[in-house]
Amino acid sequence: MKVLKFISINLVVLIALLALIDPWLKSAHYPTGRSVRLREPAPNMDFIEELSQHKIKRSQGLGTKTKYRLRTNNQGFFIGENNSVVADSVDIIFWGGSTTECIYVDEGKRFPYLVGEKLMNTATNQNITTLNGGLRGNHSLHSLISFIAKGIPLKPKTVVLMHNVNDLYQLEFAGSYWDSPKDRSILLIKENQHSFKNRLYQLGKSVKELLIPNLYKKIHNTSVTNRRKDPDYKFEWQTLKRNKDAAIDKLLIDYEKTIRSFVHVAKVHGINVILMTQFNRLNPEDDFSRSLYASDFDQLCRNYKRFNQKIRDISVSENVHLIDLARKIPSDSTTIYDFLHLNTYGSELATDIITKELIKINPEYSLIRGVKDD
Repeated sequence: MKVLKFISINLVVLIALLALIDPWLKSAHYPTGRSVRLREPAPNMDFIEELSQHKIKRSQGLGTKTKYRLRTNNQGFFIGENNSVVADSVDIIFWGGSTTECIYVDEGKRFPYLVGEKLMNTATNQNITTLNGGLRGNHSLHSLISFIAKGIPLKPKTVVLMHNVNDLYQLEFAGSYWDSPKDRSILLIKENQHSFKNRLYQLGKSVKELLIPNLYKKIHNTSVTNRRKDPDYKFEWQTLKRNKDAAIDKLLIDYEKTIRSFVHVAKVHGINVILMTQFNRLNPEDDFSRSLYASDFDQLCRNYKRFNQKIRDISVSENVHLIDLARKIPSDSTTIYDFLHLNTYGSELATDIITKELIKINPEYSLIRGVKDD
């Protein structure tokens, strides 16, 4: 016991001495830490997202359900009822933003998951495994980075990409994909990472992860949910000034580059690519959608339509399959609860449309559950 006490005291003294000596060894400037952001939901997450009354008031056709389960596997993909939490292989990965994530749809009805439930491979009699790589706020460059970092290693046979409005916002507000609000930036920059203040923060973070990881996650998730319930809560773009005079042709060129980059990376790796236009209610005659967006709604409608058309053009020039959801999903409250996001019925309808298109592309696929007629 005395030996243990002696060793403990000396260890504490040694650590204290090293901490006192360390500042004398610093260079003139602390180095800046930089890394590429992998913008994804946390792996192995199981979380209940609660719909606020403020959100309900800004919705049509969403229903009365207020709590939705969000689960991810070990690779940070959203999963459904029958998905494994361990991702070792996959047939199809869907990439996109919140319109792919489908947060306010039951996990068993989100179209990236439900498509897999509808299909099987008749050649092998095996079910088709699909994963949901959507995340609110992600634009096409985020999806490209995620695809390279964690999608390619899973060797999917097909990737499905759907982006529009987040790219449009990104380019209109920031002017490029590389200038962003902090939460959406491509580069994660940590200045003065060796300063005393930052080291103290990292120490607290390590202690938290060691002693109370579950309690902290519970408190953190509750805090995030409560902030989103606040009617005055502002997302990143609401704090920035939109460039109303941004040249749409320049935005389309930048948008096209990232979409084509995604397509080319997939082709090089022998992965089939499907592009999808984004369903919406961005119609100048849709008074409810106009009330949600308020200013410059007509310009948004025009620009958004041109971004969808660019997807169609790229699909032709790159000779990749197109699923034109913007033309096939009704643009009203029966399918879309705000001006962009699907409700449960809309997600089921999207599932049927996508499933039929996948069977056309790959004759080996067949239905294991019925789909609605057109």
